[in-house]
Amino acid sequence: MAGIIDYAGLFPPAKLDMATAVANYLNYRNGGHSWILGKFVVPVSRLDEFQHAASSLLPHENSTPVLLSALCGSDARNDLDRCRDFNNGLFAAWHNIVIDTVEIKAASPEEIASIGGIIPEFLSGYFEISLNDALDEMVHALAGIKKCAKVRTGGVTPDAFPSATDVIRFITACSANNVPFKATAGLHHPICSTYAFTYEPGSPRGRMFGFLNLFLCSAFIRAGMNGEDAADILNESASHAFQFDEQGVEWRGFHIDGEQLKAAREGFALSFGSCSFTEPIDELQALNLL
Repeated sequence: MAGIIDYAGLFPPAKLDMATAVANYLNYRNGGHSWILGKFVVPVSRLDEFQHAASSLLPHENSTPVLLSALCGSDARNDLDRCRDFNNGLFAAWHNIVIDTVEIKAASPEEIASIGGIIPEFLSGYFEISLNDALDEMVHALAGIKKCAKVRTGGVTPDAFPSATDVIRFITACSANNVPFKATAGLHHPICSTYAFTYEPGSPRGRMFGFLNLFLCSAFIRAGMNGEDAADILNESASHAFQFDEQGVEWRGFHIDGEQLKAAREGFALSFGSCSFTEPIDELQALNLL
């Protein structure tokens, strides 16, 4: 779980205001589960708002950098320039804040190649791609420019959730091309099951992927598991089916060791964006998995 949750409190279903989201993130940084926390996710278009909110909350000097993942809009070139300016500014230097990652939507392999060529070396680049017929080409294009992939695994409506088959296609393509990835949306819960889509009373409910399912099936695929078995892991709803010990993790007779799991987390299945940081942790603790 180290560094696995990129905090996206600004986004649905939480959709917090900037001041609250920044305050939450800084509290999590200082809490007992700070080792699980990744980056703060913020749109480039809201960097000024972030700076205003953070200026009164951040100490002048942080011992460890505050890492941001910036979401670019339709004008990627302008947004990348804005990221460079932010990192070079006095505010970022004064508070030890760094945009070290950008997330960009891409619709074609050509767009990946074009935008990838202008991402500065100091930024890690994640391209959100659709799970359509061009998936393999898009992932191959990412391999060519040594950038990462991003997959959307849900939302606040039933139609926002891809099929398990499509998610497995994405993970398998990334593994075959040695392309690391992150996931986002619909992953508040560790185990696949039926949940409310939002926090509103009477919210519609539906089947949502579990982040534990997603990251474990990714590690098993990386270790050579076929897509059919991996899809069963992704759809697994019994938490007791995942058994951890000092040697590794087992699922229904399949086993990977700790080194394989570590390698998958460090170089392949990197993180997921969540608008809640406490919910995933609380549920793992309730399952006696954390």
